[in-house]
Amino acid sequence: IKISDLAKHMTAYSDDYYTCRSSNNGSPLPIRWMAPEVLLLNKKTIKSDVWSFAVTFWEILTLNRTKPYDWLTNEQLIERLHSSSSFDLLLPQPAPCPKEIYDMLLQCWSPDPDKRPNFSDLHFFIQ
Repeated sequence: IKISDLAKHMTAYSDDYYTCRSSNNGSPLPIRWMAPEVLLLNKKTIKSDVWSFAVTFWEILTLNRTKPYDWLTNEQLIERLHSSSSFDLLLPQPAPCPKEIYDMLLQCWSPDPDKRPNFSDLHFFIQ
């Protein structure tokens, strides 16, 4: 399976991306879906993919009515990441979301990547 992010090249979704001129060659980044270690250290792993999966899962549970961290601008989100020793921003529990599912999402958003579940654990839990 090949997954592509074509939305970053569409003007309708330009507010969902952040362009950092000093790194990433000025390419737009979907920072609201990216794990802190990717944004701060450029460290991409399966565990950072787990973080992004959980944000996408959260969007589905909100029926895609709310953008992740919609109370912050892109600049505020980046500033909050740089000023905090741990990522203390948690997305709220969606209304139709059972506590067990939200607890799973919280594990996926652990500041410590080693404490995040792997995809096989998530698959087993969701089944």
